[in-house]
Amino acid sequence: LMIDWSHRSEDGPERSLRAYYDRSTRRESVLEGTMEQVDVDFQQHHRLGRHDLIWGAGYRLTKDDYAGSFTMSMDPAKRDVHLYSGFVQFEFMPVADRVRLTGGAKVERNTYTGLEVQPGVRAWWSVGDRQSLWAAYAGAARTPSRAEHDFRAITSVVQPDSLFTGSPVA
Repeated sequence: LMIDWSHRSEDGPERSLRAYYDRSTRRESVLEGTMEQVDVDFQQHHRLGRHDLIWGAGYRLTKDDYAGSFTMSMDPAKRDVHLYSGFVQFEFMPVADRVRLTGGAKVERNTYTGLEVQPGVRAWWSVGDRQSLWAAYAGAARTPSRAEHDFRAITSVVQPDSLFTGSPVA
């Protein structure tokens, strides 16, 4: 299920809202389960003369429940993962069509790593009709997956009698 709404007016800000719900089922011999995901994002864009201000916020909830096997499982079997985010970006054009400066940051809070700040700065200068110079800096963070954090697997089993005669299975 997906909802996508946007509103534009000639003298006011542009706004958009996107939301979706997804449910999936995984059935394999070693791991099976269900996952539900709800995601909501809001964004607003203000034009301020030659300049732009964009900001937004979002939320994602992922709920899953996995039944594992002896060799593979998720620990814990059920988990709710929350991801909150917000961002702001300002584009400043001191000289129209010649110089553009952009700065902003995204802030996320997730279940696994907590608070992550991701700044970004860009500068662009049109040197001539067919040439330009630009530079950028961005700090990025990746949200870990459930499998990276909670997946458990037995990759090998010691055979009986392999350590010494009469040794048990490990």
